[in-house]
Amino acid sequence: MLELLRPKPFRGDQVAAGTVVLTVLVLLLELRFRGDWGDGVHLLYAAAAAALVLGMAAAAPAEEGGPPAWHSTLYVTGFLLAGAALVNLAQVLGSHGGAGTVVWVGAALTALGAWMSRDRDSASGTLLGAIAGVVTSLALLRFVFSPDGVTPFRYLLLADAVALGLMALWQRIRGPAHGVQLLNAAGLVLLAIAATFAVDLVFGLFTSRLLGGEGGGTFHPATGWTLVVLAGGIGILSAGAADDERGNVVVGSALLLAFVLLASRGDLRWWPLLLAGATAALLTVGLRPSTPVPDEPPPGAGRPPGGGPAPLPPVRPVD
Repeated sequence: MLELLRPKPFRGDQVAAGTVVLTVLVLLLELRFRGDWGDGVHLLYAAAAAALVLGMAAAAPAEEGGPPAWHSTLYVTGFLLAGAALVNLAQVLGSHGGAGTVVWVGAALTALGAWMSRDRDSASGTLLGAIAGVVTSLALLRFVFSPDGVTPFRYLLLADAVALGLMALWQRIRGPAHGVQLLNAAGLVLLAIAATFAVDLVFGLFTSRLLGGEGGGTFHPATGWTLVVLAGGIGILSAGAADDERGNVVVGSALLLAFVLLASRGDLRWWPLLLAGATAALLTVGLRPSTPVPDEPPPGAGRPPGGGPAPLPPVRPVD
């Protein structure tokens, strides 16, 4: 059966384009006919599409040097279709989208991403599995403890970001692409932390700039969270610049922009001093005078005439 689904490598681009169109079709049907068709009908076509794409992804021949781009397209579209099928399955089983449903759907998608990452060496599967794992952890916290407020979720996101960062360091031994995607996932988690302040930030800007109120002056993000966003942005941006990875550079830059937005609404007395001190230290280290490296000796230097090996120094007799 898998042999029938095995794409030919020289037709991989066409197959990948077909799976993209199929995914768009399924998502369109999900949105357009949600109230007109029954949950069973939605489950039927979504599961059939997911099985087709994931079957082709599993049967696709491995290639030296890692999976090509069209393999990654199969993994991403298969992941999205599997998510749609699982959501429809939950609705057929009578779920109404609670935290418990998100836990088991997220766990299944995390396992699917782990399979793509480990067995198929897919860096895109690493990223998708990491994101699904973070969402699952948040839903599990909600399902088990039902905490009040957003602070517990911020601390859980911080723990997830640290864990992803440590995993990125370990995965770089296995393959740089996986470590890069784990760093991207950690950066997205830190962006989610910054986004939890977005409601207060937008409301403060609206009341202070448009309504002339004092709301903008009452919003003060905690210094610790702002520092976390700054440190994450600098670290991920530096890693991306050192390894020439554009994804890390983009995520790190987004974190630094989020830091600017958060710090601009808080206490500004210490941030300019901290940034100025860090700038001076880095530029001092980078521009400090150094001793030029001596030129390499020309070929054959130190050899006696005739091209033979250089003689050994005389051995001093031992008394």
